[in-house]
Amino acid sequence: MTQIKNKPSVSFPYTKSVLVLYYNKRVLRAAGIEAPPATWDAFLQQCRQIKERTGKHAISIDVDCSTISGMIFSMGGVIIEDGISQYDSPESVRVFTLIETLFKEKLAFQNPPRTFNDETAFSNDEIAFLLRTSAQYSYLENLMEDHDNWGIAPIPQADLDNPGTVLSGGNLTIFNTTQEQQRTAWAFIRYFTSPEISARWALGTGYLPVRLSAAQHPDMQAFWAQWPDNRVAFDCLIFAHPEPNLAGWQEIRGLVENAETEVITGLKSGEQAARDLKEKADRILAQSRRID
Repeated sequence: MTQIKNKPSVSFPYTKSVLVLYYNKRVLRAAGIEAPPATWDAFLQQCRQIKERTGKHAISIDVDCSTISGMIFSMGGVIIEDGISQYDSPESVRVFTLIETLFKEKLAFQNPPRTFNDETAFSNDEIAFLLRTSAQYSYLENLMEDHDNWGIAPIPQADLDNPGTVLSGGNLTIFNTTQEQQRTAWAFIRYFTSPEISARWALGTGYLPVRLSAAQHPDMQAFWAQWPDNRVAFDCLIFAHPEPNLAGWQEIRGLVENAETEVITGLKSGEQAARDLKEKADRILAQSRRID
């Protein structure tokens, strides 16, 4: 629930996805790697091994706030606590430092904004990994064709006993208009989120079913039975965290992406970018509290 002009606003989820790790089995095999990394330490080790043995970049990095959020959650960190940003936490600093290392050692390249160059590179065996939303599944399925060529895994973790990833996606909201319009909107939500339609939507788009009844639908069960990796994203829901839902967050998202760009381009170290981001984010949060 969020507050809009001192009035409660309730929304219903319908397009939900989680951050996952896509991996190219052909590139991993060429580097002598049998399985995707479960931890961030193993991830960095594999990236170095891929570079050393194949000469290829290991991953393409998309400048994206939600990806940073998912990585912070996977490190065991939080983003905002008690109205104060936590971008200077050890977990957050570790994320930005990891990105710094990937680019300093030429293990990664930046995907140009609003392009799908990374997916093309992935399908052409030019990189081994993609950190992308589970909703990218349908695109990669068409590109990769054979499941022997690729796979899906939870993103690497700092502590396998306390995993985390990010939950993203849109919600449906009924605005305070006429009673007839509200009844019509509610009828649509009930229809769209019914088990059969929710399952059909998930299967057709790559988004996750948002109700347990939809997850139990025979079509979803058949889809998961076809290939074990089809179920990976759904199983990540139990440890997925939403991003903050408070005033100022959209502006902070832009700051996070600016900080990531500063690290990628070498303008700042990962630690300095994280600490500067914390100061800027806190100013926005403080300003938002004064406005409220």
